[in-house]
Amino acid sequence: MRNGLFFLIAISLRFATKHSRLLDSLSTNAYGLYLVHYNFVVWLQHVLLGAALFAVIKAAIVFGGTLVLSWIAVLAVQRIPFGAQLIGAPRRAVATS
Repeated sequence: MRNGLFFLIAISLRFATKHSRLLDSLSTNAYGLYLVHYNFVVWLQHVLLGAALFAVIKAAIVFGGTLVLSWIAVLAVQRIPFGAQLIGAPRRAVATS
């Protein structure tokens, strides 16, 4: 098990050298996602409670939905000056003219 993890790390370090704007944004907003994700997890699980789906499908829907909804919420909160300070967003440069 441990050797497989080291193999994945080695392969990632060797071949995954390009930066992705999507993954950079995920990395920058990770703490904010952590702060707001719980509400979306509970809400989506409650919505899917009565659905006749396999558990794996429900888990995938909850994971994907939580990721997208949390990311949108964090990006929206960052637009509010005090909200950006609450979630630890990096300060944006103020344009001066």
